[in-house]
Amino acid sequence: MSRCNRKGLFVPVALALGLIFGAPQVSGATNGTLTVLWDANTTDTDLNGYRVYLSTDATLFNLTPAAARPLATTRTVGTSTTTSVFTSLNTASTYYVAVTSYDTSGNESVFSNVASAQPAVTPTLTSVSPTSATQGDTGVTVTLNGTNFQSGAVVSFGPGLTVTALNTSAVPLRLVATVDVETTAPVDMRDVSVTNPGNGVATKTNGFQVLLDVARVDINQSNRIDGGDIIEVAAAFASRSGDASYSVDFDLNVDGAVDGVDLSFLVTYFGSVGPF
Repeated sequence: MSRCNRKGLFVPVALALGLIFGAPQVSGATNGTLTVLWDANTTDTDLNGYRVYLSTDATLFNLTPAAARPLATTRTVGTSTTTSVFTSLNTASTYYVAVTSYDTSGNESVFSNVASAQPAVTPTLTSVSPTSATQGDTGVTVTLNGTNFQSGAVVSFGPGLTVTALNTSAVPLRLVATVDVETTAPVDMRDVSVTNPGNGVATKTNGFQVLLDVARVDINQSNRIDGGDIIEVAAAFASRSGDASYSVDFDLNVDGAVDGVDLSFLVTYFGSVGPF
């Protein structure tokens, strides 16, 4: 029978941080969550499970697991489990965590390495205003309303949109982003996300739309959307990104294919006269 008494057979490899939605003021709040993940013990053939030890006292892990067990928050899991979630944690505290394994005879290993983290605050994102911008727009001011926003948050609008500045003076309830839209940003609805410094994330599904720049429909730049533009698109029709005949100039919605959607834009704006 092997004994689980070797140090370093497995280690917590990540602390995934999150928060159950709570009040905007987080100091001292007991709504934090830590998800602990560790490497499996693949050495001991009579492995019977793992014990996860959690504490706000780092010195606890200087003790043996048997001595630390009554003083820590301890979770016992089976051999097929390599993750454990602790909830209702104080978001203002730093937590320390280590893992042991034990065999069928009750022999327990020493502690793995000790990981530490402070439970993160997960924001909520309730509204985005305005809800759209056009290809090529720059310096668009977008206000994001919600709760639990933090200074240092990162805001993302997806591909083709760049946040050039973020005003966090109204946290935790509001963020104001300055956004540039690339001229070839995909024309679509996209999710907006806010990621706090500790990786707590909120997402507004289909929260923002990129609109077509009508000037792009005037493909031959004749100041009129007409048959000449249709001929341009027809020559590249059914091509995809990477094909010799493909060009983003013909792929009006920038989805990687010149297809019926692009023709529909031509039909919609056919006969329009510029300047656009």
